[in-house]
Amino acid sequence: MPCRQEAPTLQRFWRAQRASGAVVLGLDMQDVTDDAQAFVHQFGMTYPNVRDQGNDVARRYGTTGIPETFFISRTGRVVGHVIGVVNDGQLADGLAAARAGRPLGVERGGQRRKTR
Repeated sequence: MPCRQEAPTLQRFWRAQRASGAVVLGLDMQDVTDDAQAFVHQFGMTYPNVRDQGNDVARRYGTTGIPETFFISRTGRVVGHVIGVVNDGQLADGLAAARAGRPLGVERGGQRRKTR
């Protein structure tokens, strides 16, 4: 499952970058609450995770599968987007773009699963 592939990468990134003000927010758009909580516990995820009941947030961002990663500047502008499993290099590039407020565009990551 693609989300299982990237969970450790996101957790490492969060641990390394949270003191610098970077935010990682997990968005659960498919699992029932108990399954989502078990996933968070299994992977030792310490960054915030929220349930997208009804997939309203996912629709607003135009997601078509999982996982997808969005890089958002301090002004709230989406500056980058990775479709599929994100890697360390993409996270570093996305963070730099978000901090600078410069567009990064859309990249392809690794494996993903369609939701529509």
